[in-house]
Amino acid sequence: QLKGKIMEADGLAPIIALTRSHSMAAQESALSALFALSFDSDATLKIAEYGGVQPLVQLLGSPNDEIQALAAGICRNLSLSEETESELVEAGALSPLIALIQSPNPQAQEHAASTLKNLSSLAAHKVRMVAEGCFKPLLSMLPNPDPSIQEPAAVALRNLSAHPKNKDRLVGEGGLPYVIALLRSPDKTMQEHGAVIIRNVSVNDQNEVKIVEDGALPPLIELLRAPDTKLQEL
Repeated sequence: QLKGKIMEADGLAPIIALTRSHSMAAQESALSALFALSFDSDATLKIAEYGGVQPLVQLLGSPNDEIQALAAGICRNLSLSEETESELVEAGALSPLIALIQSPNPQAQEHAASTLKNLSSLAAHKVRMVAEGCFKPLLSMLPNPDPSIQEPAAVALRNLSAHPKNKDRLVGEGGLPYVIALLRSPDKTMQEHGAVIIRNVSVNDQNEVKIVEDGALPPLIELLRAPDTKLQEL
């Protein structure tokens, strides 16, 4: 009900204005309200319409952990919509999001990883994300046992590795050992992500040689013997 009243009264504009305040307390209060509202698809469009994207991107670099996490959480929700995800990228969100997935702030790290996962699904962003330097930070997240960190990183790498311009770069940046480790994961979903990434990069003959040299064949053969026919088909 409160969300509806805020929307009906055009209450978003003053809330967004508070995100530009010099007071961290005011910024945090405004972001808390926007975070709650941003789970509504209509509200995410309004946040962008009222100029909320640019201050959100700036607050990703806040020295305050709670502000970082809230801003990243709102960006995650905005990245679920095709109408607003491109606006995030154009506002310069990639660089601070990539920085946040290397942050010791677990909530901000989780939200940033999920945002990058969502952004990686659009072809227009794939090369740009890699050019901004996302491969190594995403790869470093794969050994993390926390599914809320590991899963979005694996999906983002799976999406990014599908682009022809990114295949060699993933291998060149030392990504294969991290991906091959996914093939040995006890989690079938992680095995699948790893197998698809290997398949994506193997279209290059040089990459095929490196895949063998780095030890992918034994776990791939094990997957062929697995009872899961979906994994066998990959």
